[in-house]
Amino acid sequence: MKIAYVDEAGCTGALPSPTSAIQPVFVQAAVVVDQAELRGLTLDFLRLKARFFPSLGAGTGHFLDRVLGEVKGADLRRQVCAPGRRLRRQALGFLDSLVALLEKRQVRIVGRIWIKGIAQPFNGRAVYTSSMQHTFRYFEHQLAESHDVGLVVADSRTKPQNAVVAHSILTQKFAAAGDAYPHVVEMPVYGHSENHVGLQVAELLCSALLL
Repeated sequence: MKIAYVDEAGCTGALPSPTSAIQPVFVQAAVVVDQAELRGLTLDFLRLKARFFPSLGAGTGHFLDRVLGEVKGADLRRQVCAPGRRLRRQALGFLDSLVALLEKRQVRIVGRIWIKGIAQPFNGRAVYTSSMQHTFRYFEHQLAESHDVGLVVADSRTKPQNAVVAHSILTQKFAAAGDAYPHVVEMPVYGHSENHVGLQVAELLCSALLL
């Protein structure tokens, strides 16, 4: 089985002007992990956090509690632009090691980057939903090629937002014309990033590297 962890960065609001505080880009991306690599990815990622950010989640003394202290992509972006050399090296070293870890664990990525037009309509709900459907189409193609099955775990938003997206997949999976995603075993399920290393990796991919 393969698992696709999905997160996003940016916001789904329209961009009213060139000087607006609204983010001009919306990113949604997934990291696809083989179940056989999940344990290794999880433990390697926690070791990586312990190496570069030793104070995160270290209060209890239990190694696995390091998953509770998250490294956020927005913080890394700020560090990369910081005047202090130590902060820049810490952020760039962490991201470089993260990319090496994804290669080591044969993680694949898929996503979409939306560039907003200035003072143009931007239907955030439709954009998010169509991006998730794009992820499902790519994931289904990959699973069919490898004769495997998979599950999608997305970072939880609000219950109404989650329900709308899951329902859009349901209508495609159980359509009268046939199952659009026969190798994906369920609708997207929603988790919290402090419980899933895969979601933390997806957030870093979106916010620190793609955005």
